[in-house]
Amino acid sequence: MPWDDASRASLSAHVEDMDWVVPAFGFVTGPDHRFRLVADRRFDAVLAGARKRPAVLPMIQNAARGRWDGAGLAALLRDPSARDRLVDRALAMVAARHGAGIVFDFEDLPPRRSATICAS
Repeated sequence: MPWDDASRASLSAHVEDMDWVVPAFGFVTGPDHRFRLVADRRFDAVLAGARKRPAVLPMIQNAARGRWDGAGLAALLRDPSARDRLVDRALAMVAARHGAGIVFDFEDLPPRRSATICAS
């Protein structure tokens, strides 16, 4: 996590022992489904200094300021054009970060909406 010094210290100590790492680089929140990327120069420096670099799988979360936005994500997932924009942004993020894949950490979806989304 870019804001967590303990996370960074652990990465520094163990980067060459890892096969892959999942950094929190993307966030999607709000009624307008705002997509925000976080630059983490210290993460990049740790990986650049590693003799054996782990694969990077950037993570996108539906959180902002320590709060999950389940309702906003449910609305995004119901909107085909919003979903397409998220996928386009996610793919661009993976390409820019030279990622090996992507992790979506979507939490706090309303239960009723979760069933609707999964069924569609």
